[in-house]
Amino acid sequence: MPLITRRVSLTERVVYYRRRTLLLNLRNCIKTTFRPYAMDDNTNELNELFASPTAELRPEVLGELQSILRLHSISPQELYFKWESYSIKMGAEETGLDLKTARDFKKDLQELLERESRGKAYARTEKRTVGATPRAGVSNGDVFGM
Repeated sequence: MPLITRRVSLTERVVYYRRRTLLLNLRNCIKTTFRPYAMDDNTNELNELFASPTAELRPEVLGELQSILRLHSISPQELYFKWESYSIKMGAEETGLDLKTARDFKKDLQELLERESRGKAYARTEKRTVGATPRAGVSNGDVFGM
């Protein structure tokens, strides 16, 4: 019994291959661009940036910092810059990084992110006034009033 096949037009083939190519490119793009930092790389870099030269960070503090990195999708260097700004904002020149300050830092970053998103949402919902649209049948002339 022969298979009944449908004749596929050229445009259908082109659309199929374009979609297939786009999906393959997208899959490859995601594989190459979205590579989360490896845990060892984070640990070493976080210890280099945040710990004193003679000691390493405690595991619970390191866990909080890695959690911040994952939540905000930022690099350890960006996190360090945010930490420097936070410690200047808090006023203490030598703000020590212990578990309590790491959690406070995490809360502060979250509040900052929420404030920024609220500000952006407010800017988007701001009402814009636009002039009235001319009506076609109201005047004696055409749409342009001639």
